[in-house]
Formats: sequence, C-alpha cells, structure tokens
Amino acid sequence: MVDAWAGTAALAGFQIYIFVILFKDPRISTITAAASLGISVTLMLFVAAYLWFARLSRHPSVLNGGGGE
Repeated sequence: MVDAWAGTAALAGFQIYIFVILFKDPRISTITAAASLGISVTLMLFVAAYLWFARLSRHPSVLNGGGGE
C-alpha cells in the first residue's frame, strides 16, 4: 500500500512539473493549461480515493497484492 501511495505522489509531482514546463509556451492559453491541469488533478483524486477505499475495505486480495490467495 505504501508503494501505491508513493507511486501516486511521484506521479502527481511529475505531472505538476510537466505542466509547468510544457505550458510556459506563450502560444498555449492559460485557460487551456488550467483546464488540462484540472482534469489531471481530478483523475489523480479518483486514484487516491480508490486507494483509500481499498485500504479501508481490508479485502484480502488488496492486502496481499491483488493475488486473491
């Protein structure tokens, strides 16, 4: 579970970095950059919520790495 959260945090940090670098281009409007970042953040929130609910469920397949054994 820690690996999943660490991966999610790393991905979120990388996305923010990429958006800052890519959207410095003056040809890309601020509205487009903000909308794209908003969509990405929303998707990351869904992933975080899924991980949180999966942890709360304490289902054996989640705790054992998804093997269901």
